[in-house]
Amino acid sequence: MAPTKSTGSEHIPVFRDAVGKPLIPTNDTMRFQRATAVAGLPVIRFHDMRHTAATLLLSRGVPVKLVSALLGHSSITLTLDT
Repeated sequence: MAPTKSTGSEHIPVFRDAVGKPLIPTNDTMRFQRATAVAGLPVIRFHDMRHTAATLLLSRGVPVKLVSALLGHSSITLTLDT
């Protein structure tokens, strides 16, 4: 489900496509899979980019506390265990 914001009793999609319709997550996943195939990259889930980003940040010396906050984790233990 696309993120929404509440304006009282209704929910309005926060993210929209070029014509103003709510984004459909499966469409983004399909676009990502096509783009990685065209680029000759290995097949990974869209969500795996989140783990990759965290790994790259940590390998470059970004403090664990900052990476954990960027990911929205409740603790650095969760970040390091994942």
